[in-house]
Amino acid sequence: MSSRLKLGLCILALAAGCSDKDVRKIEKVTGKAWNKAEKAGQQLGAELGLDLERAASRWEDLTLPGRVEQRLRWDQLLRGADIKVQIEQDQVVLSGTIASETQRRRAVELAESTDGVQNVREALQIKGDK
Repeated sequence: MSSRLKLGLCILALAAGCSDKDVRKIEKVTGKAWNKAEKAGQQLGAELGLDLERAASRWEDLTLPGRVEQRLRWDQLLRGADIKVQIEQDQVVLSGTIASETQRRRAVELAESTDGVQNVREALQIKGDK
């Protein structure tokens, strides 16, 4: 368990009026629970054939357009949308076709909330509109 989390739990326990003995018990139980949860997550990942650490590092390695594309690709509301992501003059540019105004708003929202994105310009066309 991280030392920050342990420290926070200790401060919380002391503020709640727990004795040092109680704090140590809480820390021990919390540490065991954390270790079990971490082990269970690793086992689940192994059973599903996932390498969670590798997946996390691959996410960090993606370029800014790649991170935006990943978020757009996996969003249920954007199912069926054909959105391309490019960088032009420090802006993320969204282009392609979407089915509705709702999809337009969602695509812009996801792009704007992606870590590292400063500005978003959208040039999305609703299918059937000219």
